[in-house]
Amino acid sequence: MRCSRSAAVRSSTALSDSEPRQFFFPNRKSAYKLITVIVLVELDRMCLDLVERFKRMMQASTDVTQCYQTTGSADFVLILAVDDVEAFKSFVKTKLNTDSNVRSFKSMIALDRTKIEPRSTL
Repeated sequence: MRCSRSAAVRSSTALSDSEPRQFFFPNRKSAYKLITVIVLVELDRMCLDLVERFKRMMQASTDVTQCYQTTGSADFVLILAVDDVEAFKSFVKTKLNTDSNVRSFKSMIALDRTKIEPRSTL
């Protein structure tokens, strides 16, 4: 964490208007577009230790780019960036299906990014 003039900066993001979500990874075959998946997760029990365990698992996952604990019908909303549907399937098998406290989840694949405007909550 680095400090700005008035507050600590937890992270920074640079966005480009041209070709959104296109990246080049030298260890991959070529440039490609990531698939964005939005996942609504309902937990079985909201015990503090189980919730914290779920949070730690999401923080450790490289597929999860955002994780929000929410009110309403979903306990968590996850934003994933995965290479393809097989990578999402692997995430489901290794993260969601292995956690006995995950009651259910619903997923949606983003077809287009209409707007993204990160704002500081500091």
